Amino acid sequence: LPSEPVQRLLFFIIGGLVAPLAEEIYFRGVLYNYFRRWGVMAALIASTVLFVILHSVHGFPLTQLVGGILFALSYEYSGNLMVPITIHATGNLAIFTLSLPGLCS
Repeated sequence: LPSEPVQRLLFFIIGGLVAPLAEEIYFRGVLYNYFRRWGVMAALIASTVLFVILHSVHGFPLTQLVGGILFALSYEYSGNLMVPITIHATGNLAIFTLSLPGLCS
């Protein structure tokens, strides 16, 4: 996390709210719906693979893989884009909060 308070606040706002909103609109709202014409499984796999690829990580991308599947399934079952947006934002904010210095020590 950034060390400066203002930068940390911006990190939480952008990474915890703006990015999940934009990503879910793109990955589920656009890509998932596009791939859905070939079935739920094709849409789930294709949107999740692209989600994982576009999130650069070191090692096995377990968090991104599980997240991509969870977000796609939540969108499929609810039919409401706000559901994966909320799950994604809540997850990011939880991870960021657990990263705060002194919180878990």
